[in-house]
Amino acid sequence: MKTFDVAVLGGGPGGYCAAIRAAQLGATVALVERDALGGTCTNRGCIPTKALSASAVMLGRMRSSEELGIRLPAMPELDFGRVAARRDQVVATLREGIEKLLRAHKVELFRTSGTLAGPGKIALAGNPPAVIEARRIILATGSAPVRLPNLPVDGERVVTSDEILSQKSLPRRLAVVGGGVIGCEFASIYRAFGVEVTVVELLERLLPTMEAVLGKTLERAFKKAGIQVFTATRVEGYDPGAGVLRLAEGKTLPADMVLVAVGRRPRSDGLGFAECGVQIERGRVVADERMATGAEGVFAVGDVVGRNWLAHTAMREGEVAAACALGHPERMRYGVVPAVVFSEPEIAVVGLQPAEAEAKKVDFAEGTFFYGASGKALCDGAAEGKVGLLAEPGGGKVLGGWVIGEHADVLIAEIALAVDRGVSARELADVIHAHPTLPEMIKEAAADCFGMAVHKAPARRRS
Repeated sequence: MKTFDVAVLGGGPGGYCAAIRAAQLGATVALVERDALGGTCTNRGCIPTKALSASAVMLGRMRSSEELGIRLPAMPELDFGRVAARRDQVVATLREGIEKLLRAHKVELFRTSGTLAGPGKIALAGNPPAVIEARRIILATGSAPVRLPNLPVDGERVVTSDEILSQKSLPRRLAVVGGGVIGCEFASIYRAFGVEVTVVELLERLLPTMEAVLGKTLERAFKKAGIQVFTATRVEGYDPGAGVLRLAEGKTLPADMVLVAVGRRPRSDGLGFAECGVQIERGRVVADERMATGAEGVFAVGDVVGRNWLAHTAMREGEVAAACALGHPERMRYGVVPAVVFSEPEIAVVGLQPAEAEAKKVDFAEGTFFYGASGKALCDGAAEGKVGLLAEPGGGKVLGGWVIGEHADVLIAEIALAVDRGVSARELADVIHAHPTLPEMIKEAAADCFGMAVHKAPARRRS
């Protein structure tokens, strides 16, 4: 029986980051993974989706090239076969990179499924089966797409985010059930590819877990792009023979493919967790800010904990869990985790948002700046968008922020740094930003928090 300092069950973002960090801290480490390394993010989520998104963005730019004075000899055509091949190559490259990193850090990889088998033990499937021991165990078993009983997934006409990312051709009409992050990203991508897209959301607006203004702005952009949006609408079922999605009150929508994008569920069943003293609530492993569970020597990270279903959250949780498992005082800080929606337009948020601040009765000042007032945004032909910052009154600490517009994914990093490190709006406004650049908008929004934005007209005062 092999013995390790740390054994990690699951090789997704949280798992492989935990394994590498534990090895960096001098531990002997085992990683158990039955599927492809990288988990959902690398193989069926973040990475293949963003590879498709890159093609969609490029196609959109080419179609609007005349706005920048470039006339193409013909309208660009999509070769989805090559798009899919590139998607798969990007995934393979990153997956191979993870394996090389594990090897470089001398992490022993077990290519099989595993279950908790008692204190400090993981049972490995195989012929014959085996058991490994570890002083500390980190659970990183991930999640799976939620399925709906009235929309049985067949992998062809009705799919989840898993199956749609293995498709080699495009449907003519796609119905997206679920207007959250996953659904909105796929809606943007497939519409750019020329597919007729409809989004159906049960709640009152798109992106229901985010600030209302963001979901409403995205809905307007979707409608402008030709995406149909139905909110506060229940789906009853799908008739693949007729190619019709059935909605409440007898309404129907034509659809050649239905994407079920209504969230994810933790993978915690049948893995021996509860039997070994790990507390489970609604499928999620309960873990504290050290990522420790109720079971001695057992930690948990990523989607199986289910704090916010983000790969970068899982990565940091993995680092924290590995450090704490080996006696180093680390803590997970969820209030400073940024989130990005790779829709068209992009949306990014971090920290405290206006509605939450008002609900908690937090006193704040909000500063904003429009893309249309940015020299770089105008030069780039990206004048649609807005940056917002929340700070303590009088230019105090930055509490949160949001961006909607091109390169929101990049811009949110500076705001996240300010929130994480307690930077004040005045300090952020004093930072010299290169000109002309998009990050200048953050400087201006920070200054606007205390009424000193140079490139923004002052608010009119009521007489």
